[in-house]
Amino acid sequence: MAVFEADLTNFKDRSGSKVPEGRYRIRITDTEMGETKAGSPMLTVFMEIVGGEFSGSALVDRITIQDNTLFRVVNFLQGLGFKTERKRLRLDTSKFLNRVVDVDVADGEPYRGEVRSEIRGYVRVAKSEASSDDGADLPEEAAAPAPEKSAEDAPQGVADDGAIDDIDEIEL
Repeated sequence: MAVFEADLTNFKDRSGSKVPEGRYRIRITDTEMGETKAGSPMLTVFMEIVGGEFSGSALVDRITIQDNTLFRVVNFLQGLGFKTERKRLRLDTSKFLNRVVDVDVADGEPYRGEVRSEIRGYVRVAKSEASSDDGADLPEEAAAPAPEKSAEDAPQGVADDGAIDDIDEIEL
C-alpha cells in the first residue's frame, strides 16, 4: 500500500473560499505587504470565518494603497477600531493579527472562470460582542459600534474623525 504524505504546515489559501453573500465575523490570521503588477503597494489580508455554518472558511482581501483606493484603507483601519486622520501613517501589520471584525462579502467578478467571494467592507465589532476566545484584542475606541457604511459610500481620501492611537512606527 502506498502512503501519501504532505507537510501542509505553511500552506496559506491565497484565493479564499466561495461563501454566500452577507456579513461574517472573521479573525485575521496573517498579513503580507507586497506590490501589485503595476508596482503599487498592497496589503494582503488573510482571514478565517469564526462561527456559523462557514466557520473555518478562508477569505482573502487585497488592499491596494494608492490615492484612489484610500477609502478602502480607511474602512479597513476603522473596522479594526483605529481612528484615522489626514496624515502619513506607519503601522506595524502584526497589530492586525487575531483581530476580530465583521466583513461584508459579495460575489466578485469571474476570474479564470470562477466567482470568488470579495470583501466589500469592514465593520467594527463592539468589545462586548467579541468573546475572549475569539482572540479579539480590540483597542478601547472599538467599544462603541461604528455606523455602518458600505465601501462604495465611503469618500475618497482619508476620513478626518480622529487620531490614530498608539501604533508602532513601521511603514506600510
